[in-house]
Amino acid sequence: MIELAATVMGRNAPPPVQRYLLQRHQQAGVRILLNNAIEHVVDGEKVELTLQSGETLQADVVIYGIGISANEQLAREANLDTANGIVIDEACRTCDPAIFAGGDVAITRLDNGALHRCESWENANNQAQIAAAAMLGLPLPLLPWFWSDQYSDNLQFIGDMRGDD
Repeated sequence: MIELAATVMGRNAPPPVQRYLLQRHQQAGVRILLNNAIEHVVDGEKVELTLQSGETLQADVVIYGIGISANEQLAREANLDTANGIVIDEACRTCDPAIFAGGDVAITRLDNGALHRCESWENANNQAQIAAAAMLGLPLPLLPWFWSDQYSDNLQFIGDMRGDD
């Protein structure tokens, strides 16, 4: 596995869980190359990958997961705050109090000031419920939530996952 970041699940899991998952994958025989990226791909009988580090790998199959880019065009035209997503508050309200946003395009500000976008169907569903409640005058707290099944482990996180606790 080639990972651009310095760790696995860096945006969604706290450091102790990141370390645990790295070990779990390595124990399962997965080679993980951190702080690296694919520079060049040559298709053939085997796919040849040249990495940023200069290393060359061959593979039968390449699965390329790079996340998403939020389409902010409409939000920018409406003069909403954007930062690789539409910036929302805890009630899914944008900088325009009459406009709400949620789902993969919405980005929230964490307690430490960092912006975080959670790209999952569960988060989109939760934000829809929060926005509806806020529109009715019943705001609910927006807590980032994320889950992942890895091997026999079902991981579930709520809140800001950037700290050690």
